[in-house]
Amino acid sequence: MLFQLGTVTFEVVAPNITEWDRRTNADYAQKDTMGNMRPLEFMGVGDEAIQMVGVLYPHTLGGLSTTEELDRLRDSGNAQILTRGDGKNMGWFVILGFDEKHRTLDVEGVGKKIEFLITLQRSPKPSAAAYLPTLLRLFGQIFG
Repeated sequence: MLFQLGTVTFEVVAPNITEWDRRTNADYAQKDTMGNMRPLEFMGVGDEAIQMVGVLYPHTLGGLSTTEELDRLRDSGNAQILTRGDGKNMGWFVILGFDEKHRTLDVEGVGKKIEFLITLQRSPKPSAAAYLPTLLRLFGQIFG
């Protein structure tokens, strides 16, 4: 496993993540002073964003259903837990965007190669009530 985002597992084969970028920030307040540079006061941890780039070959390696699941997770508006393949909990993230690029289309309009970009933003942990529909869908996949 490379990453797990909510109910979606990214594997070495398909769906694959080929690169990821992480950007973190810190928030500072600037205070005006006479005759000196404005000092910075640390206000806390700022935004954290992650972009994941991947590729699917649905005709040979599968993974096309992953695009639909990522759309469902984004549309839910709920934060998803992100776990790296070594077991590190990266935190809770919402999916701000999911971009797909289909190349070499088949007769049904599906690309033989699909490149995608997932844009994530760190978010507070959701309440149990907000997360219940996702848990029910997960249990439906396991026992259904």
